[in-house]
Amino acid sequence: MPRSPTSRSRPSSPPSSEPSVLHALALKMRSSLQLKDRIWLDLKIYRKSFLGSDAIAWLTSELNGDVDAALEKGNALIEMGYCYHVCRAHYFEVGGGTLYYYWNEDVLRAKGTSEEMVKMVKMKKRVERVEDEREEMERSVNEALFRVVVLEERLRVLENLVVAGSIVVVGLIGVLSLGLNGEETLKRKVLMIFFGAGVSYAIYGKMGRDVASIGGELETSESYGGEGSAERGEDFLVAKAMRRKVTGIFKAAEAPIEQREVVPAVETWPHRPIFICDDRSGSLPLGVPFEFETELFKGKCLIRIRGVKSDDEESDAKYFEGRQRRFQAIVQGQFKEEIPLTDLLTGHAFARPLKNLPPKWLLGVAERLIKRLAPSTVVELRKKANPRAFSLLGATSQVLRIDQPGQEPDIRHHDIEEENSCLGGKFSSGKVTSMRRKKRLTSHSKGLSYDTKSVYTFDFYQHLLDASQYELDLGVKRVKLANALDGQPLQILAVTRDGREAWKFQLWHEALLRSETAR
Repeated sequence: MPRSPTSRSRPSSPPSSEPSVLHALALKMRSSLQLKDRIWLDLKIYRKSFLGSDAIAWLTSELNGDVDAALEKGNALIEMGYCYHVCRAHYFEVGGGTLYYYWNEDVLRAKGTSEEMVKMVKMKKRVERVEDEREEMERSVNEALFRVVVLEERLRVLENLVVAGSIVVVGLIGVLSLGLNGEETLKRKVLMIFFGAGVSYAIYGKMGRDVASIGGELETSESYGGEGSAERGEDFLVAKAMRRKVTGIFKAAEAPIEQREVVPAVETWPHRPIFICDDRSGSLPLGVPFEFETELFKGKCLIRIRGVKSDDEESDAKYFEGRQRRFQAIVQGQFKEEIPLTDLLTGHAFARPLKNLPPKWLLGVAERLIKRLAPSTVVELRKKANPRAFSLLGATSQVLRIDQPGQEPDIRHHDIEEENSCLGGKFSSGKVTSMRRKKRLTSHSKGLSYDTKSVYTFDFYQHLLDASQYELDLGVKRVKLANALDGQPLQILAVTRDGREAWKFQLWHEALLRSETAR
């Protein structure tokens, strides 16, 4: 049993031993205990874990049957970061047979000769835990926000029902009154009834249109971020102005985006059921970087997808371990010409109309949720010609990093840190977080540009898109994308408002081909 209370109780006096002695003990213990994949009632698999009871039994045997000494040494190993409970909720306990633990391979490789080295690795793991907790909190906030949006729309429907019902009742009372008074002819009564029916129909029709156009008017900008009500009011005005500005950019980019229509036979796909490609080449790598070049950008890209065969499965497994993320696409390189931030968009564009879309209310809720999280987003999925969804690239990327050539990070690293001070102005302090950068670029990106000298790193990751199943997980419902896309793939895309592509990669799934065959 992994058992995961909110906090773990520390030993009354944290034990200490020489790092070299502990390291030798840890290596010996690592080679002696059985590591295997274990599953608990929550159906989560804890890979390459060992039992706490096995650890205490082995330590007791090594220490001549002294259980107290075994607990002391075992918890010293946890204190120094050599191993840890799978939920980071327990030290070693006597009788902890249902408690699972992991080895920290990074610490085991630290040779045990430098206490400072061990402390540094331990600190790194603590930072990673804080980051994982932040991601989990962000996921919870997003799900709560989704439920708030759904409740808002239900209230809107109820309000319109009440208004419509009231008018109908008033109309009926008026008609009955006319009949009782005998002051109107039958013709007038009939006209009155038709008039009342017309009013009711118009109101109910408006109610349906309101629900279908949930995302039609942007109401707030990242209000869940804990800002004060005054700032949220300012965000409301900025977001509406930004929507008008981005809509203008979007309409200026009405030129159809070319789309590949033919892919190799599914049996030849190296990462089946997924096939990643550009407009011309065969399959692109998954899990390892690949280089590319367009008329606007030269660089490299790395794509990771949970649950799909990778060209570097070990690295992908470590990247997704303990995280909610299901997808990552990271692009790094240099622009070939200076491009205003307001001129470069990211998103999805399609050549044909989408089909079998979710109910209007659900699609509307999803659109409105996306716009709250990314206020610069323009969603036009119900268009008959070139449906698309776009937002500003710089305000959408989860991580934006700008470095001098030669100082950029390796995109294979699992944690790329934000570095946006090169944008200047309010960003020059180097203390602007990713969330604040998204918010500022949404409303204050005028005058800023992507230059040709810096190396840009854009890291996109999320948990909503389950690419292995080609489904969108909205929390309350999973949407099968193949049914709606009509044989058209999702894209990893950056495009200017005049239709020039900085990069574009297509994400195919074999379900798309089944959908296209059924057309």
